[in-house]
Amino acid sequence: MAAFDPWLIAPVSSVISIAIGLFLFRYVTGKDAGTDRMKEIAGWIQEGSRSFLKTEYTYLGVFVALMAIALSVFLSVKIGLTYVFGTIFSAIAGVIGMEIAVKANVRTANAAKKGGLADAFHIAFRGGAVMGLMVVGLALFGISIIYWLTGDPEIILGMSIGASTLTLFMKA
Repeated sequence: MAAFDPWLIAPVSSVISIAIGLFLFRYVTGKDAGTDRMKEIAGWIQEGSRSFLKTEYTYLGVFVALMAIALSVFLSVKIGLTYVFGTIFSAIAGVIGMEIAVKANVRTANAAKKGGLADAFHIAFRGGAVMGLMVVGLALFGISIIYWLTGDPEIILGMSIGASTLTLFMKA
């Protein structure tokens, strides 16, 4: 019998986290989005948020490219590549977060209107949990891939810097 490999904890945990996040995403999106007017307004908000992300990611793409080049020149090409990898995973989490936020908001408002605070809380809480679980799951998944490919834990720093950079810009 093979010995337990502690490095399996991260990829297994990432798959579990992403699976639960997807389950909760389906739970939230399966709830009633309300009246036609509520759906219309939610559609406008979703359209605006997608437009915002597209514009934001366009500008961030230029910054990320310049940073990746600088990291590749001054540190190593591997760090530069994992930096880009980290920004991609962070961007994916941002898109998922924006999508679930709009979907959860309209459904939470409808649940509050129809069923009260308790029903609304369940939808809102699960909507927020989707983002949290996806961030953790994607981060662990990315780290697992990098470690599996390189076997070098120091290279993971590039991914961490990339994910953090994108997150900081998205908060600004």
